[in-house]
Amino acid sequence: MKIQEFYDHLTSDPYGRYACCAFRSIDGVIFVKQEEGTFVGDVADPDDFPILVRKLATDTVYTACEPYWVMGAVIEDDVLLTHSVFTNHVTGRNRYYNNNYRTNWVNTLLRDRVSVEVSNGQPPILKPHTRKLRNRYDMIRDILLAGLQPDSDQGWEREDLDLLMGVREWWDLAWAYALTDTAKRVSDCNSKIASSLTAVSFDNLTNLDDKLKAIREKVSASDFEAAKKLFTPLEEQIGKLSTLIHTARGKLDSAGDGLSHAQLPDQRYRLTKGDDKKERYLFKDAWHAAATVRTKGDESLLESFGSLSDLFNKIGLPISAPYGVSVCPENIGKLAVLNETIREVILTSPYDEAEADDNKEPVPLLG
Repeated sequence: MKIQEFYDHLTSDPYGRYACCAFRSIDGVIFVKQEEGTFVGDVADPDDFPILVRKLATDTVYTACEPYWVMGAVIEDDVLLTHSVFTNHVTGRNRYYNNNYRTNWVNTLLRDRVSVEVSNGQPPILKPHTRKLRNRYDMIRDILLAGLQPDSDQGWEREDLDLLMGVREWWDLAWAYALTDTAKRVSDCNSKIASSLTAVSFDNLTNLDDKLKAIREKVSASDFEAAKKLFTPLEEQIGKLSTLIHTARGKLDSAGDGLSHAQLPDQRYRLTKGDDKKERYLFKDAWHAAATVRTKGDESLLESFGSLSDLFNKIGLPISAPYGVSVCPENIGKLAVLNETIREVILTSPYDEAEADDNKEPVPLLG
């Protein structure tokens, strides 16, 4: 089966069983083929591993001794999870067309599903002779937790990673930041747009009729030189008015950007030296995010919080309200105020936290 036919079948029935040269679909789970010689992570016991692996002589890294299949996407009626091994997979031939087939298929499914994109972690390996897969929501939970779990495969020391939060605690904090950041941007946009419209209304619409009337009177009196002189301040006022309207329109167009997705940072970047790099990796650069959740139909996170909560309850990863503040449009101001506090918690260096704990005076247990 060709890759185009594979995606055509998946579009008609996402839960069928299909196979092509690069992908294999079993009951709503897509596996991606990995070639012999690729690096394999999370090998605790090579003798009890789904595939044959070989340990490199100079390190603890293992490579595969045979081709194998890893989980790349999980489909459910209300959510589509994709891992970077699926999203970034390229074929040797017809690369452009095959990437388009995948992109079009993903976009078709996401019309009525929440999107979960995971960048990190070792996805599960398909065991030989698998006939039936377990609950798909459980698979989504496991892949998400693996993606958020700090690992040492990319040059980080284990003793440094041990200073970081537990993955469940980080899940709550990452969502608290995403929700309060959305509320803060909505609040800021409301203020900026309101101030721009106020400037348009009061500073530049005043006396406009009077100036036009004065020009008409001069023209009626055949005093064209005076009419020309009156045109100069009128042109300046209209030019300023046009600039303010253009600025307000730009703020209005950008007001909804980024409100429909939660970017969950990679906690390892809390160990980064340098505040500028740390802020960029944790908050600004989406390429460094551990996972990204996009709402259905481009609703804002605040509008769709109820449905998102229901979905992640089924997955087994509940989303908590930040500091107990209910997530709703009426609480945008309260949520926005919390954003700076949560941001400071995330930016606090784990090294400083560990040093502060070491310097604490011991508390006597007995009086």
